[in-house]
Amino acid sequence: MKRVILITFFSIYLLHNNLYSLNLDIGGKGGFGFGTQVANGVSQGMLSHGGIGFTVEVGLYKSLSLEGNIIIQEKGGSYSGNRELSLTYLQFPLLAKYYVYNGFWLGAGFNFGISFISSFPGGSVEPMDFGFLLGFGEKFPLNKSKTLFITAEFIYDRGFFDTLKSESGKNQNRTYMLYFGILYRLY
Repeated sequence: MKRVILITFFSIYLLHNNLYSLNLDIGGKGGFGFGTQVANGVSQGMLSHGGIGFTVEVGLYKSLSLEGNIIIQEKGGSYSGNRELSLTYLQFPLLAKYYVYNGFWLGAGFNFGISFISSFPGGSVEPMDFGFLLGFGEKFPLNKSKTLFITAEFIYDRGFFDTLKSESGKNQNRTYMLYFGILYRLY
C-alpha cells in the first residue's frame, strides 16, 4: 500500500511540474477477454470477461506516458459441473507506457478493483482485488485530435487480496483482455 501511495504522489508531482507541456488525451474503451481462477494449483476453469470504461492518457516525455482508467468489468463463467461465477468490478488500472516507435507501445503498471455485484454459490467474494498489469498496443491517428487504439492487457493477481475466499488457501487470478477505443486530444 505504501508503494501505491508513493507512486500516486510521484505521478501527481510529475503532472504538476509539467502541466503546461503535457499532451492530454481522454476517451473511452471497451473490450472482452478471458481469465482463470486457480486455488492451490487447481484451475477453477476459464471465465469470460467484458469491460467498458473511461481512459485518460498524459504524455510525460516524448516516448513516455501514463494512462489511468475507470472500467466496469464483468467477469463470469461456469466450472466444476454447474457452478456459476459472476463478478462485477469497478477497476482502476494505472499503466506506464513506453512508445517503441510511432504508435506502438509497451507498458506495465497495476490494477485495483472493487467488487460491487457478485454471485458465487458455496463461497464468499473478497470485495477488493489488486494485481500487476502488463500490456501493449497500437494507436491509429484519424486526424490531429482523434486517435483509435487497440490494447492487449494481462493482469496477474496473487494474494494481495484474494478475489475468492477459499478454505484451502490463497487464489491466483489471471486475466487477458483485448480493448478497442478512441482518444480525443485536449489542448
